[in-house]
Amino acid sequence: MSTEASNVLLSPRISALQRAVEAGDTTALDRFWDNITEAGAPLIEPLPDRTDMALVTILWRADEATTHVVFYSELLRGMWWNQWEDALLFHLPQTNLFYRTYRVRTDARFVYWIAPNLPLHHLNAVQDWENYLPHWQLDPLNPRMFVQDFNRSYVEMPAAPPQPWFQPRAGVPTGQVKQIPWHSTLLENDRDVWIYTPPGYQTHGDTLPLLLLFDGDIYTSWVPAPTICDNLIAAGHIPPLIMVMLNSPHREQELYCNDGFVSFLVHELYPWIHQTYRVTDDPRQTIVGGMSAGGLAAAFVGLRRPEIFGNVLSQSGAFGWSREPATAPAWSYEIPPPDSWLIEQYATTERLPLRFYLDAGLFEDHRDAAKTPILRANRHLHNVLRAKGYWVHYAEHCGGHQYINWRGALPDGLMALIGTAASAS
Repeated sequence: MSTEASNVLLSPRISALQRAVEAGDTTALDRFWDNITEAGAPLIEPLPDRTDMALVTILWRADEATTHVVFYSELLRGMWWNQWEDALLFHLPQTNLFYRTYRVRTDARFVYWIAPNLPLHHLNAVQDWENYLPHWQLDPLNPRMFVQDFNRSYVEMPAAPPQPWFQPRAGVPTGQVKQIPWHSTLLENDRDVWIYTPPGYQTHGDTLPLLLLFDGDIYTSWVPAPTICDNLIAAGHIPPLIMVMLNSPHREQELYCNDGFVSFLVHELYPWIHQTYRVTDDPRQTIVGGMSAGGLAAAFVGLRRPEIFGNVLSQSGAFGWSREPATAPAWSYEIPPPDSWLIEQYATTERLPLRFYLDAGLFEDHRDAAKTPILRANRHLHNVLRAKGYWVHYAEHCGGHQYINWRGALPDGLMALIGTAASAS
């Protein structure tokens, strides 16, 4: 396992503070908080006998109204299974300190909230979300914040893989992103579409590779695909390309192996792209991709139309999805065996002219008790594809089902599928 909760005092800093308080040192607590305020939290301390693990101590400075504090993160199963005994911080007697120490892999990257006085019932039982959500707070002692719809504090452990490509760089030319409204005649709905053209794009010349991504509002913000492409192109790691990012107004329908959605892509969107932009019709230079349900959709589109989309890029694809409704309740502790309709399709059909990039997070193994866990399903699909003879680049990161991890993995997927090094090999 990548993390292990501790029921005893393991942090040397907390142990030293406890001894000082018990010895009557009336200034020890103030000195501790002054140091934490300056250095930031959480505490990260080495383990003497391990180089691959470290001690991470979550801290909360309580007020008189604080009765209990919950550490809310995919680092723990408690985020989804509500195992509060793993997530509740301890109170250090005679102080205003709540804390909890965990053993965490040194290559982990994760987000979290701290929730004082959180009602300890299952999320399915929450009825008054207006009063429930304010319990989830950023860590005021941690200056690192991942900005998205609900901002999160985050931790990058010392050996977490670098993410060098998602931030704008001085001197790097930027492509253009055009947002347009789109009405689908086939689906009878409306959506937004974003089109990225690379720096210096001209309407004449050789055709360019095509990258089609679902969940365009995410790939234009929290996983900044245009900036990532700018940097990779400037560094010579991928060729200039055309990128189309689109939203789904009915995501839960369109992205879950929907043939009507494939028809929309093939008969409406794809022809328009070719008529409007200088883009290739070579499936070997065409990628369809997405995250979570979008990863599932990408693999389904590849299955249905490999003569158009020859590369599938999936980030934490929801391959545990089944056409049959889930029978296990969301609070069940029983993990069903791998049971994915799409994986079965790949297992039982002839090998198609497709190449795959798949990634998943080690914290995704217990995300949803009612479905096959994402990590397990991705490993299952990887094994099936390799057994069928597909080219697959498979990667796992020490993190969860979060944008902060996908922004680092997307460049790896692009370089694996159409990178200049991959093309030369």
